[in-house]
Amino acid sequence: MRSPRSGLTLATLSDATTAELREIVPAFGSAENPIDVTATVMNDRTLVRRALDAVATDPDVDVIVVCFCVLTGADADAVVVALSDARATHGKPIVVARTGADHLPHREQPLSVRPASRATPPPRCARSAR
Repeated sequence: MRSPRSGLTLATLSDATTAELREIVPAFGSAENPIDVTATVMNDRTLVRRALDAVATDPDVDVIVVCFCVLTGADADAVVVALSDARATHGKPIVVARTGADHLPHREQPLSVRPASRATPPPRCARSAR
């Protein structure tokens, strides 16, 4: 699937990647691309990292685009660590869209200070992934 606005093509995940994601993603989420790990990340802080590892090892994925809503505190910190670790481990570019981030105090925007990640609104995120 190709987006006419961004020009990006959504990767078709391998059967192995999809099977691995089905083991990770809650039943009410989506293990197909685009993947939705749901708000379960607030109860299982390992979920994002495990999903990133599965997607990053797929040979048809060139760049990972992550979009998440306003998480704060330890929940946001866990996502930041997962993003940074996945980038360091797998070497694939990761672009992050964090909706609502502009409304948080600076101390609640940890992505802006991590070299492996940078939070942007979704439209800019898609443009930067090209």
